[in-house]
Amino acid sequence: MADISTQGSDMRGRAEQCLARHASRPQALSACPCPLDEQDAGAELSGRVRSDETCAAAAHDDEVPHEAIGPVRHLLSLATMTPPAIRGYRLVVGLWRMSRPEQVLLILVVFAVGAAAGAVRVGSVDLRAVVWAAAALVPTALSVHFVNEYADAETDAMTTRTAFSGGSGALTDLGLTRTVPGVAAVVMAAAALAVLAAGAAGAAGAGAINGLVAVLLVVGLVGGWSYSVGPWPLSRHGTGEVANALLGGLLLPVFGVAAATGTVTIRDVLIFVPFALLVFVNLLETQWADRDADRITGKLTLAVRLRPPMARGVALAVTAVAYGVIAALAVLGLGSGDEGGSVPWAWAVAALPALPLSVWAAVSLARRPPLPAVLAIVTLLIGQGGVWVVLAASR
Repeated sequence: MADISTQGSDMRGRAEQCLARHASRPQALSACPCPLDEQDAGAELSGRVRSDETCAAAAHDDEVPHEAIGPVRHLLSLATMTPPAIRGYRLVVGLWRMSRPEQVLLILVVFAVGAAAGAVRVGSVDLRAVVWAAAALVPTALSVHFVNEYADAETDAMTTRTAFSGGSGALTDLGLTRTVPGVAAVVMAAAALAVLAAGAAGAAGAGAINGLVAVLLVVGLVGGWSYSVGPWPLSRHGTGEVANALLGGLLLPVFGVAAATGTVTIRDVLIFVPFALLVFVNLLETQWADRDADRITGKLTLAVRLRPPMARGVALAVTAVAYGVIAALAVLGLGSGDEGGSVPWAWAVAALPALPLSVWAAVSLARRPPLPAVLAIVTLLIGQGGVWVVLAASR
Protein backbone atom coordinates (compact mmCIF):
# COMPACT_ATOMS: atom_id res chain seq x y z
CA MET A 1 0.00 0.00 0.00
CA ALA A 2 3.08 2.19 0.20
CA ASP A 3 2.79 2.99 -3.50
CA ILE A 4 -0.79 2.57 -4.69
CA SER A 5 -0.18 3.72 -8.27
CA THR A 6 2.72 1.28 -8.77
CA GLN A 7 0.72 -1.64 -7.47
CA GLY A 8 -2.23 -0.72 -9.64
CA SER A 9 -0.07 -0.56 -12.77
CA ASP A 10 1.50 -3.93 -11.96
CA MET A 11 -1.90 -5.56 -11.47
CA ARG A 12 -3.23 -4.10 -14.72
CA GLY A 13 -0.20 -5.42 -16.57
CA ARG A 14 -0.72 -8.93 -15.24
CA ALA A 15 -4.37 -8.81 -16.21
CA GLU A 16 -3.48 -7.67 -19.73
CA GLN A 17 -1.10 -10.62 -20.02
CA CYS A 18 -4.07 -12.86 -19.30
CA LEU A 19 -6.05 -11.17 -22.09
CA ALA A 20 -3.19 -11.51 -24.56
CA ARG A 21 -2.91 -15.24 -23.84
CA HIS A 22 -6.58 -15.80 -24.60
CA ALA A 23 -6.74 -13.43 -27.58
CA SER A 24 -6.58 -16.25 -30.13
CA ARG A 25 -9.45 -18.15 -28.47
CA PRO A 26 -12.79 -16.41 -29.09
CA GLN A 27 -14.64 -18.65 -26.67
CA ALA A 28 -12.25 -17.78 -23.85
CA LEU A 29 -11.98 -14.15 -24.90
CA SER A 30 -15.73 -13.68 -24.83
CA ALA A 31 -15.75 -14.43 -21.13
CA CYS A 32 -12.42 -12.95 -20.14
CA PRO A 33 -12.62 -10.14 -17.54
CA CYS A 34 -9.36 -8.50 -18.53
CA PRO A 35 -9.63 -4.71 -19.03
CA LEU A 36 -9.29 -3.35 -22.55
CA ASP A 37 -9.77 0.37 -21.92
CA GLU A 38 -6.39 1.83 -20.99
CA GLN A 39 -8.10 4.75 -19.31
CA ASP A 40 -10.16 2.55 -17.05
CA ALA A 41 -8.58 -0.52 -15.53
CA GLY A 42 -12.03 -1.53 -14.35
CA ALA A 43 -13.68 -1.82 -17.79
CA GLU A 44 -14.80 -5.41 -18.43
CA LEU A 45 -14.79 -6.83 -21.94
CA SER A 46 -18.37 -6.51 -23.26
CA GLY A 47 -19.57 -6.36 -19.69
CA ARG A 48 -19.05 -10.10 -19.25
CA VAL A 49 -17.17 -11.81 -16.44
CA ARG A 50 -16.33 -15.44 -16.58
CA SER A 51 -16.44 -17.72 -13.60
CA ASP A 52 -13.39 -18.92 -11.72
CA GLU A 53 -13.93 -22.37 -13.25
CA THR A 54 -13.93 -20.95 -16.80
CA CYS A 55 -10.75 -19.05 -16.08
CA ALA A 56 -9.12 -22.20 -14.74
CA ALA A 57 -10.19 -24.20 -17.79
CA ALA A 58 -8.89 -21.60 -20.21
CA ALA A 59 -5.64 -21.50 -18.36
CA HIS A 60 -5.35 -25.29 -18.51
CA ASP A 61 -6.05 -25.35 -22.25
CA ASP A 62 -3.30 -22.81 -22.80
CA GLU A 63 -0.88 -24.87 -20.70
CA VAL A 64 -0.70 -22.19 -18.05
CA PRO A 65 -0.69 -23.51 -14.47
CA HIS A 66 -4.03 -23.01 -12.75
CA GLU A 67 -2.40 -21.39 -9.75
CA ALA A 68 -0.84 -18.75 -12.00
CA ILE A 69 -4.23 -17.62 -13.37
CA GLY A 70 -6.45 -18.28 -10.38
CA PRO A 71 -5.58 -14.95 -8.64
CA VAL A 72 -6.45 -12.90 -11.76
CA ARG A 73 -9.92 -12.09 -10.50
CA HIS A 74 -8.46 -10.95 -7.14
CA LEU A 75 -5.77 -8.91 -8.86
CA LEU A 76 -8.33 -7.20 -11.05
CA SER A 77 -10.54 -6.41 -8.09
CA LEU A 78 -7.62 -4.66 -6.38
CA ALA A 79 -6.42 -2.91 -9.53
CA THR A 80 -9.81 -1.61 -10.59
CA MET A 81 -11.40 -0.48 -7.34
CA THR A 82 -11.22 3.00 -5.89
CA PRO A 83 -12.80 2.31 -2.52
CA PRO A 84 -13.06 4.85 0.28
CA ALA A 85 -10.38 2.92 2.16
CA ILE A 86 -7.72 3.68 -0.45
CA ARG A 87 -8.84 7.26 -0.93
CA GLY A 88 -8.81 7.72 2.82
CA TYR A 89 -5.35 6.20 3.08
CA ARG A 90 -3.98 8.58 0.46
CA LEU A 91 -5.62 11.53 2.17
CA VAL A 92 -4.27 10.68 5.61
CA VAL A 93 -0.75 9.98 4.36
CA GLY A 94 -0.81 13.10 2.21
CA LEU A 95 -1.93 15.37 5.03
CA TRP A 96 0.70 13.89 7.34
CA ARG A 97 3.46 14.53 4.83
CA MET A 98 2.22 18.01 3.96
CA SER A 99 2.07 18.92 7.65
CA ARG A 100 5.88 18.52 7.70
CA PRO A 101 6.01 16.99 11.19
CA GLU A 102 9.78 17.40 11.53
CA GLN A 103 9.40 21.14 10.97
CA VAL A 104 6.54 21.35 13.46
CA LEU A 105 8.83 19.70 16.00
CA LEU A 106 11.57 22.22 15.25
CA ILE A 107 9.07 25.06 15.64
CA LEU A 108 8.13 23.77 19.09
CA VAL A 109 11.82 23.57 20.02
CA VAL A 110 12.39 27.20 18.99
CA PHE A 111 9.28 28.19 20.96
CA ALA A 112 10.60 26.31 24.02
CA VAL A 113 13.98 28.03 23.76
CA GLY A 114 12.20 31.39 23.78
CA ALA A 115 10.20 30.34 26.83
CA ALA A 116 13.40 29.29 28.60
CA ALA A 117 15.08 32.61 27.79
CA GLY A 118 12.06 34.39 29.24
CA ALA A 119 12.17 32.23 32.34
CA VAL A 120 15.77 33.27 32.94
CA ARG A 121 14.70 36.90 32.93
CA VAL A 122 11.70 36.64 35.28
CA GLY A 123 12.77 33.68 37.37
CA SER A 124 9.53 31.70 37.11
CA VAL A 125 7.09 30.58 34.45
CA ASP A 126 3.41 29.72 34.46
CA LEU A 127 3.41 26.40 32.62
CA ARG A 128 -0.32 26.64 31.96
CA ALA A 129 0.25 29.77 29.87
CA VAL A 130 3.04 28.08 27.94
CA VAL A 131 0.88 25.03 27.24
CA TRP A 132 -2.02 27.17 25.98
CA ALA A 133 0.32 29.08 23.68
CA ALA A 134 1.88 25.88 22.35
CA ALA A 135 -1.58 24.43 21.75
CA ALA A 136 -2.44 27.44 19.58
CA LEU A 137 0.97 27.40 17.88
CA VAL A 138 0.70 23.86 16.47
CA PRO A 139 -2.42 24.42 14.31
CA THR A 140 -0.98 27.79 13.28
CA ALA A 141 2.16 26.08 11.98
CA LEU A 142 0.10 23.38 10.26
CA SER A 143 -2.06 26.01 8.55
CA VAL A 144 1.00 27.83 7.24
CA HIS A 145 2.52 24.58 5.96
CA PHE A 146 -0.69 23.54 4.21
CA VAL A 147 -1.21 26.90 2.53
CA ASN A 148 2.40 26.78 1.31
CA GLU A 149 1.77 23.36 -0.25
CA TYR A 150 -1.35 24.79 -1.88
CA ALA A 151 0.46 27.82 -3.31
CA ASP A 152 3.56 25.94 -4.47
CA ALA A 153 1.81 22.95 -6.05
CA GLU A 154 2.94 23.89 -9.56
CA THR A 155 6.50 24.73 -8.58
CA ASP A 156 6.98 21.66 -6.38
CA ALA A 157 5.78 19.40 -9.19
CA MET A 158 8.56 20.71 -11.44
CA THR A 159 11.51 20.89 -9.08
CA THR A 160 13.84 18.22 -7.76
CA ARG A 161 13.05 17.68 -4.12
CA THR A 162 15.71 17.50 -1.44
CA ALA A 163 15.45 16.84 2.27
CA PHE A 164 15.05 20.58 2.88
CA SER A 165 13.43 21.96 -0.27
CA GLY A 166 10.81 21.26 -2.90
CA GLY A 167 7.86 20.78 -0.58
CA SER A 168 6.60 17.44 0.71
CA GLY A 169 5.88 15.97 -2.74
CA ALA A 170 2.65 14.46 -1.40
CA LEU A 171 0.40 15.96 -4.06
CA THR A 172 2.39 14.45 -6.91
CA ASP A 173 3.22 11.14 -5.25
CA LEU A 174 -0.31 10.39 -4.07
CA GLY A 175 -2.30 12.00 -6.85
CA LEU A 176 -4.02 14.54 -4.61
CA THR A 177 -5.32 17.88 -5.82
CA ARG A 178 -4.21 21.19 -4.34
CA THR A 179 -7.71 21.58 -2.91
CA VAL A 180 -6.71 19.16 -0.13
CA PRO A 181 -4.02 21.38 1.44
CA GLY A 182 -6.13 24.44 0.69
CA VAL A 183 -9.04 23.17 2.76
CA ALA A 184 -6.69 21.85 5.44
CA ALA A 185 -5.05 25.28 5.74
CA VAL A 186 -8.41 26.94 6.39
CA VAL A 187 -9.43 24.29 8.92
CA MET A 188 -6.17 24.59 10.83
CA ALA A 189 -6.35 28.38 10.84
CA ALA A 190 -9.83 28.15 12.33
CA ALA A 191 -8.55 25.66 14.91
CA ALA A 192 -5.71 27.99 15.89
CA LEU A 193 -8.09 30.90 16.37
CA ALA A 194 -10.47 28.68 18.35
CA VAL A 195 -7.70 27.64 20.73
CA LEU A 196 -6.61 31.25 21.00
CA ALA A 197 -10.16 32.33 21.87
CA ALA A 198 -10.52 29.54 24.41
CA GLY A 199 -7.28 30.55 26.11
CA ALA A 200 -8.16 34.22 26.09
CA ALA A 201 -11.61 33.51 27.51
CA GLY A 202 -9.99 32.59 30.81
CA ALA A 203 -8.23 35.93 31.09
CA ALA A 204 -9.33 36.27 34.70
CA GLY A 205 -7.65 33.03 35.62
CA ALA A 206 -3.97 32.31 35.99
CA GLY A 207 -2.19 31.17 32.89
CA ALA A 208 -4.67 32.46 30.29
CA ILE A 209 -3.44 33.74 26.94
CA ASN A 210 -2.93 37.49 27.27
CA GLY A 211 -3.29 40.17 24.64
CA LEU A 212 0.38 40.27 23.67
CA VAL A 213 0.51 36.52 23.06
CA ALA A 214 -2.69 36.69 21.02
CA VAL A 215 -1.38 39.52 18.85
CA LEU A 216 1.93 37.76 18.17
CA LEU A 217 0.14 34.55 17.18
CA VAL A 218 -2.22 36.35 14.80
CA VAL A 219 0.72 38.22 13.25
CA GLY A 220 2.47 34.89 12.72
CA LEU A 221 -0.61 33.33 11.13
CA VAL A 222 -1.30 36.27 8.82
CA GLY A 223 2.39 36.61 7.98
CA GLY A 224 2.70 32.92 7.19
CA TRP A 225 -0.27 33.07 4.84
CA SER A 226 1.00 36.30 3.26
CA TYR A 227 4.25 34.55 2.43
CA SER A 228 2.40 32.13 0.12
CA VAL A 229 -0.93 33.62 -0.94
CA GLY A 230 -2.87 36.83 -1.09
CA PRO A 231 -2.91 39.81 -3.44
CA TRP A 232 0.87 40.22 -3.10
CA PRO A 233 2.50 36.92 -1.99
CA LEU A 234 5.81 37.79 -0.37
CA SER A 235 7.53 34.67 -1.67
CA ARG A 236 6.91 35.75 -5.27
CA HIS A 237 8.32 39.26 -4.99
CA GLY A 238 11.79 38.79 -3.54
CA THR A 239 10.83 39.50 0.06
CA GLY A 240 9.85 36.00 1.12
CA GLU A 241 13.21 35.04 2.59
CA VAL A 242 13.35 38.17 4.73
CA ALA A 243 9.74 37.78 5.89
CA ASN A 244 10.18 34.10 6.70
CA ALA A 245 13.37 34.78 8.66
CA LEU A 246 11.57 37.41 10.72
CA LEU A 247 8.61 35.09 11.34
CA GLY A 248 10.46 31.88 12.11
CA GLY A 249 13.74 33.24 13.42
CA LEU A 250 12.58 36.21 15.49
CA LEU A 251 8.82 36.31 16.03
CA LEU A 252 8.62 32.62 16.97
CA PRO A 253 11.12 32.64 19.87
CA VAL A 254 9.82 36.03 21.04
CA PHE A 255 6.36 34.45 21.06
CA GLY A 256 7.81 31.85 23.41
CA VAL A 257 9.16 34.60 25.67
CA ALA A 258 5.77 36.31 25.72
CA ALA A 259 3.98 33.07 26.52
CA ALA A 260 6.31 32.38 29.45
CA THR A 261 6.48 35.89 30.90
CA GLY A 262 3.57 37.88 29.51
CA THR A 263 5.99 40.64 28.45
CA VAL A 264 8.75 41.24 25.92
CA THR A 265 11.81 43.46 26.43
CA ILE A 266 14.44 44.76 24.03
CA ARG A 267 16.82 42.15 25.41
CA ASP A 268 14.35 39.40 24.48
CA VAL A 269 14.32 40.62 20.90
CA LEU A 270 18.04 41.24 20.47
CA ILE A 271 19.18 37.84 21.72
CA PHE A 272 17.33 36.19 18.85
CA VAL A 273 18.47 38.54 16.09
CA PRO A 274 21.55 36.37 15.30
CA PHE A 275 19.36 33.30 14.99
CA ALA A 276 17.01 35.15 12.63
CA LEU A 277 19.94 36.26 10.47
CA LEU A 278 21.23 32.71 10.13
CA VAL A 279 17.70 31.52 9.35
CA PHE A 280 17.75 34.01 6.46
CA VAL A 281 20.94 32.40 5.11
CA ASN A 282 19.31 28.99 5.51
CA LEU A 283 16.27 30.14 3.52
CA LEU A 284 18.48 31.54 0.78
CA GLU A 285 20.23 28.17 0.60
CA THR A 286 17.06 26.07 0.50
CA GLN A 287 15.33 28.39 -1.97
CA TRP A 288 18.31 28.14 -4.28
CA ALA A 289 17.55 24.49 -4.97
CA ASP A 290 14.13 25.50 -6.36
CA ARG A 291 15.22 28.58 -8.31
CA ASP A 292 14.80 27.09 -11.80
CA ALA A 293 11.26 25.88 -11.17
CA ASP A 294 10.47 29.11 -9.33
CA ARG A 295 11.63 31.19 -12.29
CA ILE A 296 9.52 29.19 -14.75
CA THR A 297 6.39 29.59 -12.64
CA GLY A 298 6.95 33.30 -12.03
CA LYS A 299 7.94 32.94 -8.39
CA LEU A 300 10.64 35.59 -8.21
CA THR A 301 12.33 34.71 -4.96
CA LEU A 302 15.51 36.38 -3.82
CA ALA A 303 17.36 33.25 -4.94
CA VAL A 304 15.98 33.76 -8.44
CA ARG A 305 16.91 37.44 -8.52
CA LEU A 306 20.50 37.08 -7.28
CA ARG A 307 23.42 35.72 -9.27
CA PRO A 308 25.53 33.11 -7.43
CA PRO A 309 28.48 35.40 -6.51
CA MET A 310 26.11 38.06 -5.20
CA ALA A 311 24.14 35.47 -3.22
CA ARG A 312 27.33 34.22 -1.58
CA GLY A 313 28.37 37.77 -0.79
CA VAL A 314 25.02 38.49 0.85
CA ALA A 315 25.22 35.27 2.85
CA LEU A 316 28.75 36.07 4.08
CA ALA A 317 27.76 39.61 5.06
CA VAL A 318 24.66 38.45 6.95
CA THR A 319 26.69 35.74 8.70
CA ALA A 320 29.29 38.29 9.78
CA VAL A 321 26.58 40.55 11.20
CA ALA A 322 24.99 37.64 13.07
CA TYR A 323 28.16 36.71 14.93
CA GLY A 324 29.04 40.35 15.39
CA VAL A 325 25.74 40.86 17.22
CA ILE A 326 26.48 37.86 19.42
CA ALA A 327 29.86 39.27 20.39
CA ALA A 328 28.46 42.75 20.99
CA LEU A 329 25.65 41.52 23.23
CA ALA A 330 28.06 39.41 25.26
CA VAL A 331 30.45 42.33 25.74
CA LEU A 332 27.86 45.01 26.44
CA GLY A 333 25.28 42.93 28.26
CA LEU A 334 21.68 44.00 28.85
CA GLY A 335 19.77 44.53 32.05
CA SER A 336 21.01 43.58 35.49
CA GLY A 337 22.32 40.20 36.36
CA ASP A 338 20.20 40.13 39.50
CA GLU A 339 17.05 40.17 37.38
CA GLY A 340 18.42 37.59 34.96
CA GLY A 341 18.24 40.16 32.19
CA SER A 342 21.91 40.17 31.30
CA VAL A 343 23.32 38.21 28.40
CA PRO A 344 25.69 35.55 29.77
CA TRP A 345 29.04 34.83 28.23
CA ALA A 346 28.08 31.17 28.06
CA TRP A 347 25.40 32.13 25.52
CA ALA A 348 28.04 33.65 23.24
CA VAL A 349 30.49 30.78 23.69
CA ALA A 350 27.73 28.30 22.82
CA ALA A 351 27.55 29.88 19.36
CA LEU A 352 31.15 29.02 18.46
CA PRO A 353 30.48 25.46 17.18
CA ALA A 354 28.02 26.89 14.67
CA LEU A 355 30.51 29.44 13.30
CA PRO A 356 32.45 27.16 10.90
CA LEU A 357 29.18 25.66 9.69
CA SER A 358 27.83 29.12 8.98
CA VAL A 359 30.93 30.07 7.00
CA TRP A 360 30.72 26.80 5.08
CA ALA A 361 27.08 27.54 4.29
CA ALA A 362 27.86 31.00 2.96
CA VAL A 363 30.81 30.06 0.75
CA SER A 364 29.12 26.92 -0.64
CA LEU A 365 25.83 28.61 -1.44
CA ALA A 366 24.66 27.72 -4.98
CA ARG A 367 27.40 25.12 -5.22
CA ARG A 368 25.82 22.16 -3.45
CA PRO A 369 22.42 20.88 -2.23
CA PRO A 370 21.09 22.58 0.91
CA LEU A 371 22.60 21.27 4.14
CA PRO A 372 25.33 23.44 5.74
CA ALA A 373 23.00 26.31 6.68
CA VAL A 374 20.52 23.85 8.19
CA LEU A 375 23.28 22.34 10.30
CA ALA A 376 24.38 25.82 11.35
CA ILE A 377 21.00 26.96 12.69
CA VAL A 378 20.35 23.64 14.42
CA THR A 379 23.78 23.76 16.08
CA LEU A 380 23.24 27.35 17.19
CA LEU A 381 19.77 26.53 18.49
CA ILE A 382 20.98 23.53 20.48
CA GLY A 383 23.96 25.39 21.93
CA GLN A 384 22.32 28.65 22.94
CA GLY A 385 19.02 26.99 23.74
CA GLY A 386 20.81 24.62 26.07
CA VAL A 387 22.31 27.57 27.91
CA TRP A 388 18.90 29.16 28.47
CA VAL A 389 17.40 25.86 29.64
CA VAL A 390 20.22 25.24 32.14
CA LEU A 391 20.04 28.81 33.49
CA ALA A 392 16.24 28.65 33.74
CA ALA A 393 16.41 25.36 35.64
CA SER A 394 18.96 26.77 38.07
CA ARG A 395 16.90 29.84 39.02
